[in-house]
Amino acid sequence: MNVNGICQDILKMDSLADLAVLSKQVNAAIKMRYAELQRHKAFSLGVGARVEFSDKLGNKVTGVVLKINPKTVMVKADRTATTWRVTPSLLRQAA
Repeated sequence: MNVNGICQDILKMDSLADLAVLSKQVNAAIKMRYAELQRHKAFSLGVGARVEFSDKLGNKVTGVVLKINPKTVMVKADRTATTWRVTPSLLRQAA
């Protein structure tokens, strides 16, 4: 199912119940795909990988991956030795 197919299905619907069912199906598919991409990103890094991300204040944090959890990656920061739990989508390989 692609975006054009979904749009065509929406235009053909004549009841709100059908639209609600399609909406739930699309939301479930988006959540599953997002989780799949998160897992792929996390496991592509690997334990011991050097990564960087920006904290809430916009400061760049560089560190090493300690552990990969289902939804987060634990990173030990270089400068402060603080351990961070970061979503994999925010991480990038450090130079």
